[in-house]
Amino acid sequence: MIYLDGVLQGPVLPGRGPPRSCSTWTGSSKVLFYLDGVLQGPVLPGLGPPRYRSYYTASSKVLIYLDWVLQEHGDGPEHGDGPEHGDGPEYGDGPELNSITEKLLLREQLWQSGEELQQQADFCSTLGSSACSLLWSCSSREETITTWLSDGKLHTFLNIAAQTLESFVKSLDEEIKPPAEDHSSNENQFVLALVGTITNIAAVTSGRDFLCSSGHVVLDTLMKLLHLMRPGVFPKLKVLMLMALYNVSICVKGLKHIAQNEDLIPLIWTLLDASEHWEVCLHCLRLLQSFLLEDDVLLLLGSRLLDQELRARVGRLTSSTQPGLRASALQTLEDLKALCPKDGKPS
Repeated sequence: MIYLDGVLQGPVLPGRGPPRSCSTWTGSSKVLFYLDGVLQGPVLPGLGPPRYRSYYTASSKVLIYLDWVLQEHGDGPEHGDGPEHGDGPEYGDGPELNSITEKLLLREQLWQSGEELQQQADFCSTLGSSACSLLWSCSSREETITTWLSDGKLHTFLNIAAQTLESFVKSLDEEIKPPAEDHSSNENQFVLALVGTITNIAAVTSGRDFLCSSGHVVLDTLMKLLHLMRPGVFPKLKVLMLMALYNVSICVKGLKHIAQNEDLIPLIWTLLDASEHWEVCLHCLRLLQSFLLEDDVLLLLGSRLLDQELRARVGRLTSSTQPGLRASALQTLEDLKALCPKDGKPS
């Protein structure tokens, strides 16, 4: 570590003051500056008799210096008044040394507690990622889903999953810049495995029926989060969410529930944005095609499917360089045009 003030104006030797061109010299800056000398040089002057010196680590010495800075110098020394050997408080064997020692012990305990909490958080993150990855793998077998349904715990799992995903997506939305997508990180692997498990549940008839009847919370959450996530952010997660919704749409009851969401059409044309990953657009078109193939849902959606922005965005995808996306866009555009005959009314 080096001091903050003056770092761009020239080096400072351990035990010397800041460059004379430094106009700002705060207490925290002094401590950071002095740290270099502490780590390389002798015990700070004024720490008391030699019998006490063995108890002080480099960090402890800096804290003692910080205490001196705050108590004795306030706004700090003037230009060139860095700590010299022989300066500083004279901590002896009395109450002052005991008070400083107690402060150091409390601070060290606080730091240690923080490190332990971080270790626990890392452990829980790794455990959660591993456990959810196992769930994702196991959920690919139909008999596993049947067992989960018979245990009666699936409803609780889905509610917890919905809450967890919502918290994760909101944390993404709070970032000033989209975070780098790292699938190997524990946090990202955790949420991918969570949504992947839901997708596999929806891929099985019994699981799909359960989601259509008792899993409305997680279905509504998936649609809400897809709408909240900015274009281009975490496309793999979006693909899994869309796959889950598509699997549910295979059941007419599930398709109708999704179609009743007032934000459905704005969500679809948002996901067809030009800045989205092509796989997100492809799976969004597949979900849209599910609505276009069901007469009851067409009546339910009505004129919303005649949205001009929706048709324009589908039309732009017909020139995609991805063959699968281009073919899907052409078919979807044709189906959308069939809904609006010459009289301009839905067929």
